[in-house]
Amino acid sequence: MRRVVVDALTVLSWFDASGAGQRREYEAGELTAFAPRRIHADLLAAVARRSDAGPEMLARVAAELPRLGLQLQDPPLGLVAGWIARGLDAQLAPYAALGEHLDMRLETRDPVLRRRAGRLVRA
Repeated sequence: MRRVVVDALTVLSWFDASGAGQRREYEAGELTAFAPRRIHADLLAAVARRSDAGPEMLARVAAELPRLGLQLQDPPLGLVAGWIARGLDAQLAPYAALGEHLDMRLETRDPVLRRRAGRLVRA
């Protein structure tokens, strides 16, 4: 079984053709996906940016997010601080820090995270 850290854009890709294969892998139990606890807020923000989602739609999405079954865990703040010092913002640093903390690949579709997190990243 593969174990990876995922970001919000990667999880969103599971619902379109670009990430369908990874979603099937996850649903089959062949992939365990870890993420910082903030991912639910990041997912809601991404849904709101991609559509004309109003408060009711976002509330329905929010109610479904725990059903994704992501393994939620926050990284140590010292590692988050290190990633912020390397140029990531407070939104992206927890993803890189969690990958480093768990010694796992970070699967991301975010171009800044790809560029800055280097060795941790798998697109």
